[in-house]
Amino acid sequence: MKELGHKDRAAAVLEVIAGDDDEAVAARWDVPVAELRIARDRFTAAGRDAVEVLADAASPNPSLDTIRRTAQLAFPTHLFHGVRSAVSFFCAQFHGKNDVVHLYHMGLDDVTLVDIDSAKLAHMAAIYPPTWRAVEQDAFAFAHEQRAANQSWDLVVCDPYSSLAPEVVTTHVAGFVGISSDWVVLLFSQAILDTHGLGANNHDAIADFVSDHAGTPVECVEVVRRSGHAGGIYWVVLRRTGLAG
Repeated sequence: MKELGHKDRAAAVLEVIAGDDDEAVAARWDVPVAELRIARDRFTAAGRDAVEVLADAASPNPSLDTIRRTAQLAFPTHLFHGVRSAVSFFCAQFHGKNDVVHLYHMGLDDVTLVDIDSAKLAHMAAIYPPTWRAVEQDAFAFAHEQRAANQSWDLVVCDPYSSLAPEVVTTHVAGFVGISSDWVVLLFSQAILDTHGLGANNHDAIADFVSDHAGTPVECVEVVRRSGHAGGIYWVVLRRTGLAG
């Protein structure tokens, strides 16, 4: 008898799930029926688990475990060595699965979450660490107030809807850059890049663009493609020039 590869095992299990006799399928594929039954049980259990996760993710109050398991993986956590504090704006729509859950994985104790969605923000406050702070306030107003008060965080993250992103990276970017003591991560869409003649691979041009609008010099460290939505959505990772420790 042979050992099935992943594809063959899947095909054999699907035959059993479709109603074929497991002993007949085992004979046809020349594998032990016990091995086939174990594989069937694992496949069906994984399927039930996947359905449960997807159902929880669609609920108004998903668990932190579900958020972790459905997280968008593009967030560039690997860059942020030494970061001790962070603030995340526009974070509540997906309960932080784009960015906040990665701050959680970084083990940060000092994180501020800012959004105007009171219900989702309250749920996030309940499932993320108790040392974190949740602020129900307009992002632009909060950034302006904190900048005026000389408050800063090591890492500032802005993840607005793509339709709001042009306003964030032009009209209001000074406020977000101004409260960072080191890193800034902004959502850019392909439309923003095209409108301003920027290429995703031209880091110098992106840095000049943000620096001009922020009134503060920044370096573009990395541009990470997150998804194909709206022609392309990116994390633009910036670092304030001359302020890194």
